[in-house]
Amino acid sequence: MDKGVCIDVCFDGKIKGIMANYRCDEFWCTPAFLENMSDIPDETQLLIVEQENGRFIVVVPVLNDRYKNVIVGKSENTFTVREFSWYDGLYDMSGLSFVYAFGENPHMLVECCVKEALKILNNGTRHISERRYPEVLEYLGWCTWDSISLI
Repeated sequence: MDKGVCIDVCFDGKIKGIMANYRCDEFWCTPAFLENMSDIPDETQLLIVEQENGRFIVVVPVLNDRYKNVIVGKSENTFTVREFSWYDGLYDMSGLSFVYAFGENPHMLVECCVKEALKILNNGTRHISERRYPEVLEYLGWCTWDSISLI
């Protein structure tokens, strides 16, 4: 049930460092700073790989209406994207599993990945830059737990 499809992704280049943002308990994520992919924790929700050439690779697993995707380490230069569902009676899998981008600015790469995933999924969810929210949040902060009510 939690291993419907596994996609192995292998990197050729030399890795300088890895940041894996993973689900550490039922409600929270935390970063792990690693040196090789075999140490990537299960339930990783965002992966940023810094290569020795100074470029970054960002991988974002995608959640859709039936399936969840997470990343877990496999070997020194390989990770696995696990696609699974808690629905009974599913016999085929189709849809977006993950998006990735590479370049020099990891912050921009994360934003590009999220925007591209939303574009491909086309489910009505908008990127935070396209949402309206109360002016008071300009200086008080943003609570993602209540972001749906502000759409």
